[in-house]
Amino acid sequence: MHPPRPFWLLPHAQPITMPHLLGPPERIECGWWEGCQEGRQAGRDYHLAEDPSGRKLWVYRELGETQWRLHGLWQ
Repeated sequence: MHPPRPFWLLPHAQPITMPHLLGPPERIECGWWEGCQEGRQAGRDYHLAEDPSGRKLWVYRELGETQWRLHGLWQ
């Protein structure tokens, strides 16, 4: 069984300040987004998170990076 996915995905992930994480990461590696073209290795650690207003977010960091990005929202 796959972990839950958000109802709404952003067309392009947006930078976000450090979110309040709600659980452990799910590592997704090369295969379904543009970063995997031309044989490049890529990976992301996705988390369920929450913003200050209580909205549930789907956020990630590229492996080896420090910048968080918002990729989706639960309604």
